[in-house]
Amino acid sequence: DKDDAISFDEFRKSMEKVNIDHKMSIRFLE
Repeated sequence: DKDDAISFDEFRKSMEKVNIDHKMSIRFLE
């Protein structure tokens, strides 16, 4: 359970980071 909770939290943070990087890369390409 602890591992799932930690992985989920890290997953959420990593996804937010990826989304931000993705948006920035799209703006850069445009």
